[in-house]
Amino acid sequence: MEDETFVTKCNACMDEAEKIILGNPRESLFGLSPEVVVMYIEVALLTNRRDESASRVTDIFFQRIQQQDQFFCRALLAKASIEERKIKQKELKGDENYNQVNLAFDYVKRAIELAAKAENKAKY
Repeated sequence: MEDETFVTKCNACMDEAEKIILGNPRESLFGLSPEVVVMYIEVALLTNRRDESASRVTDIFFQRIQQQDQFFCRALLAKASIEERKIKQKELKGDENYNQVNLAFDYVKRAIELAAKAENKAKY
């Protein structure tokens, strides 16, 4: 039987994680592993209510993390999702829609390019 307080507990956990990461981004990104930060971003996107927070954390992640590993690739794919969702959120049409799709696709391409590098093929 599913715990009836699951959603409440999940939201409280996400709120606390958001406070830790966004309360002091410089310290949190040095104190937390890239894996933890990317997992926060991915879960934030899964909630379908924390896109803005996920976007802010992703932007901070790219400013602070230089190592282009699997977590960097996962952050790129999360950023693609964030950019793609803006089409519906902003009700983009025509050229704006096209440009937003291309922006999202650029993040996907970067992730694929990194994963396809010879030195990364065994890892990804």
